[in-house]
Amino acid sequence: MDKLEIHLFGEVQVFWNEKNITENLSSKAIAILCVLSIAPEKSYSRDKLINYFWESSKNDAAKYNLRYTLWSMRKILKTDEENTESIIINIKDKCKINPKVEVITDVYEINHLLESLNEKNKEGYIEKLEMARKILSGEFMERVFLKSCHEFNDWIFYMREKFQRSYLKVLHQLSQAYIMGKNYLKSIEILEGMLRLNPLQEELYVEIIEVYLKMGNRKEALLQYEKCCDILRDELNVSPMESTKEIYEKIIDCEKTSYYIKEFEIKINRNEHVRILFTEKENFESLKEKLFYDEEHLYTKCYPIKGVDYYWMSELVEEILNKKEICDLNNMPEMIGENLSVIQIELFSMNHSYPIIKSSREGERVRIFSAMNHLLKGLNKRTIIFIENFQWIDDVSFEFFKYFVLKCKNFKGLFVLSGNYKDKRFEELEKFITIEKM
Repeated sequence: MDKLEIHLFGEVQVFWNEKNITENLSSKAIAILCVLSIAPEKSYSRDKLINYFWESSKNDAAKYNLRYTLWSMRKILKTDEENTESIIINIKDKCKINPKVEVITDVYEINHLLESLNEKNKEGYIEKLEMARKILSGEFMERVFLKSCHEFNDWIFYMREKFQRSYLKVLHQLSQAYIMGKNYLKSIEILEGMLRLNPLQEELYVEIIEVYLKMGNRKEALLQYEKCCDILRDELNVSPMESTKEIYEKIIDCEKTSYYIKEFEIKINRNEHVRILFTEKENFESLKEKLFYDEEHLYTKCYPIKGVDYYWMSELVEEILNKKEICDLNNMPEMIGENLSVIQIELFSMNHSYPIIKSSREGERVRIFSAMNHLLKGLNKRTIIFIENFQWIDDVSFEFFKYFVLKCKNFKGLFVLSGNYKDKRFEELEKFITIEKM
């Protein structure tokens, strides 16, 4: 089977049976092949091709020019030794590429790649995005412009705009994928490439700043903000949007956070009450992994589950059991294990001698709260307890949380919360205790 391969991104190249024949074809012959090859199963009427390429010519002259161009293409792109068939066939005054010819284009390849990226299967996700990025980095039919062919030139302009949007979407998806994988330098490289295409897009500066803050590089974050301000002032004589200005406060807060972490040990030892910190979700991971590296971590997460009591408390007990070095379970008073085995089956499995205690719902809650209080106060190491999505904490666990932070003193640690700060859970806590924002 004969093979027609056309590269439409970047400089147009036409290959016939793996031989480059671009120089042998006229500009309009190349343009016709490009139009037909994008959808080789589709037919174009002769009138449509005439309107594309000879719209300013008289009807008879235009028809002759089309016939001559097709004839010249047939001579160059021979489909068999006798040349009995044409690369382009006519069916009821419509033209299409001969179905006996294998047609390969980078347009088909990119469309197939973009469709696969929308599927649920994420296997090879970054690899596919990088392939799409490589193809789309070239302009569609670069430098192709035919004089007095307005409809064809409009079609090229439309296709360029379409694939430019696809290119920017791929770049954004790729930058986010690298952020998720904590490959921050790669993400910044891509975002800066997007800025070169559109240096006035404020959102891109904000995204770059956010990445630098994740890396803990406040200096570069500040430089990016200043660069954004300078470009907007020089090019448009405007200031950044309010949402962009807010990022400056975040950069300043980052400096305060760094200072606070250095003073963490001194402050925590002098503190007489339980301390609660709040951080935005995007900073949660970096806090957990970088800032409190000298202390023990207990990581818990709340879920939007209704009607399940003690869910968060059970998860916290499980975390403590998994880190036996922060609590001497063997010397733990038996009553703690007895009462907490009601909410954490792992404790019961460790000691089958715990009796099954029957009491009223209120009495059970009092015993469990008291046992949890003793367990947390008995931690023998400074401990940071992370609670993600605090607004979803179950009702009973929330009541214990309030009980603990109000009652307990000299706790060897603190709580770091994230979630929707406008939620009623946070509002209620603030009535009784100060929540420090980071």
